[in-house]
Amino acid sequence: MSAREASVIFCRGAAPGKASGPAVVSRDAMCFYLVDPPTGTVIEAGHAIEGRSIAGVVLVCPGGKGSSVVQADGLYQLAKAGTAPAAVVVAEFDTVLVASAVVVVCRSCDATRGLRTDPRRRHFGGGLRPGSRHDTVTISPVVHSLHRGELALPRVRVARQVFAVPPPVDVTAQVVSQWQRLAPRISPPVGAKVAVAVGSRGVDGLVPTVRAVVGELRSAGCEPFIVPAMGSHGGATAAGQTEVLAGLGITSDAVGAPIRATMEVVPMGAVADIPLCLDRFAAAASGIVLVNRVKPHTDFPGPMGSGLMKMLCIGLGNREGADRLHRAGVARDLGEIVREAAVALLRLVPVLFGVAIVENQQHRPARCGSCRARRSSPASWPSRKSRADFSQVFPSTTSTFSSSTRWARRSVERDSTRMSSDAPSDLGR
Repeated sequence: MSAREASVIFCRGAAPGKASGPAVVSRDAMCFYLVDPPTGTVIEAGHAIEGRSIAGVVLVCPGGKGSSVVQADGLYQLAKAGTAPAAVVVAEFDTVLVASAVVVVCRSCDATRGLRTDPRRRHFGGGLRPGSRHDTVTISPVVHSLHRGELALPRVRVARQVFAVPPPVDVTAQVVSQWQRLAPRISPPVGAKVAVAVGSRGVDGLVPTVRAVVGELRSAGCEPFIVPAMGSHGGATAAGQTEVLAGLGITSDAVGAPIRATMEVVPMGAVADIPLCLDRFAAAASGIVLVNRVKPHTDFPGPMGSGLMKMLCIGLGNREGADRLHRAGVARDLGEIVREAAVALLRLVPVLFGVAIVENQQHRPARCGSCRARRSSPASWPSRKSRADFSQVFPSTTSTFSSSTRWARRSVERDSTRMSSDAPSDLGR
């Protein structure tokens, strides 16, 4: 680009530092988890720069998209592989992108002048050409750095929080005792293949919980197997997700069931014009059991939180399903989307029951609850083609798991916080 054609972008900095490199301009928001870490290539289907590498470039785009875990982990994997962008310039900052950039130390800023979307030409970036790798952009350090002590903070005092910590429970005993209540109502036929969905979260007691679920299903004559339910985590590959499970201790030998991982999905209709899908192995099973931790979600409030409903529609949607719902969450409330999508799926797929773990403040399992999927005919085994009414399986405001989420919130609200009279900490000096 000649000096006469050069574009000047005025920005506010977030992650301090200086970077220089060729500009790659995208008119679409970026989800860094949909970038291949070894090569830095954008693998999101239909993205404006799909197939292009963002390694070492100055990435110019409207903003980020996706949950905190998706963005932070995606950018971290790129930085770990040495394929992260040298800097990121966006039109609009969101807290998730800022936090991810600061943690990973990727130079980033938002454009206050000079970066715009031209509705007439339908491209983003003002004078920068979409898809260009020929324009050099330099990001200078424009903010004071906390790391170098250039920004003075106000005086602070130390806060000491005292928790009323519920005691941990024996998750194996909980699963076994509740299975005795569930089994007569489920009445699984001998030889039924049951998919046990397990996510990517490091939950205390996860291995014994899954092992107990598998054991009880086997005792009833079922043939359980494990399916990863983690959306696009694990690099959005079957091998990567199997590796994530192994890192959590979930292996065939540890839980007594084979691991079946795939990125292939089966279409499951749509809700609010958002296409839904389900993991191919889970969709082909005679029944599905969801095992997950339940907690308030960091990105959206409400009774749903993060747990079994989110696992069903996003986790078991694999990369394709997770991407669709997260993209929809950019324009709409993600909590509402999760609720609508999960309720729609519960009407279509044979969810048998769920096992929810609620942790105490020390991240130990303080509650382990199981809930049967209520069907129109309790004595019948659900068919994959059945459209039985599952609307009361996990109602959005009254389910066992929503109640567990509220219980977790109330336990925190009951905690007392004492302000110490210690001298101001060094942080504020």
